[in-house]
Amino acid sequence: MKMVSIHIPKSGGVNFGEHLDHIYGENNVVHDYNHTDRPGYTSEPIDKNVMKRLRDTDSQLIIHGHFFMSKYANIPNVKRIVWFRNPVERLCSHYYFWMKLEDKEHHNWGLLHKKGLSLLDFAKIKEIRNYYTMFLDGVRISAFDFVGSADSYSDSLDLFYEMFAPDKYILDIHRNKNSGKSEELYPLSNKLRRKLESINREDMFLYEKALKRYERLRSSMYRFWT
Repeated sequence: MKMVSIHIPKSGGVNFGEHLDHIYGENNVVHDYNHTDRPGYTSEPIDKNVMKRLRDTDSQLIIHGHFFMSKYANIPNVKRIVWFRNPVERLCSHYYFWMKLEDKEHHNWGLLHKKGLSLLDFAKIKEIRNYYTMFLDGVRISAFDFVGSADSYSDSLDLFYEMFAPDKYILDIHRNKNSGKSEELYPLSNKLRRKLESINREDMFLYEKALKRYERLRSSMYRFWT
């Protein structure tokens, strides 16, 4: 099994990474994290040792982390995994997380705190707008073998296990936590929410396509839900 799982920040990826370690074993999971949203960033080459393992037909390798999907887009015979969350909710989570986080080396963190940016101003930063579109980097939703919904995290996790690890027990960690906060949305005025949706128009379009893909996957596994 070869798998590439893209962790788009504030979409449930930290928790999901722990499930991957549990299912496949930490020795078989490579956590590829870097600063993809920093100005001027371009995808670095795939690590030589990782590439060797990807080419080894007998090895098992799971790659999970922050990277533009195009980095691994041309690797054949791999399962591609992505999780989505309502783009406005993801943006709000990102903003309030950085309000509490100390990461003085990050350009956008410094911009947020030095200028005291509002949520709307933060949303307008080039590297923050249409975050999903940036991370997918031209790779279509249809190219992913699994699309999870962080807005329905528990059900999505059930689906992933049924598709890829039916013989494994599901970790209880955050098992019933809805990381997308579908029952408790961030308290935004309708006007502000519409503005944020407009700024992230491309992501809103992607999100709708991702939800349709997720529902099709659920339907294909209907036997599990009955």
